[in-house]
Amino acid sequence: MRSALAALAELPGFQRGEIARFSEMAEESKSAICSYLASVIEIAETEAAGRWSKRRLVRERREEG
Repeated sequence: MRSALAALAELPGFQRGEIARFSEMAEESKSAICSYLASVIEIAETEAAGRWSKRRLVRERREEG
């Protein structure tokens, strides 16, 4: 995205300052999206790990008894 915007900034009719501002906004949005996705994945993985742990404990108790 950044290289495409940088290329546009070199063309007539596009203001470099505006392109730079939009480029920064795009990077900020990309970072926010990645952070959000990582947090959702982390929650799902933590919940899955808890379920697997419970199953393992039940199985181990059953095998011991």
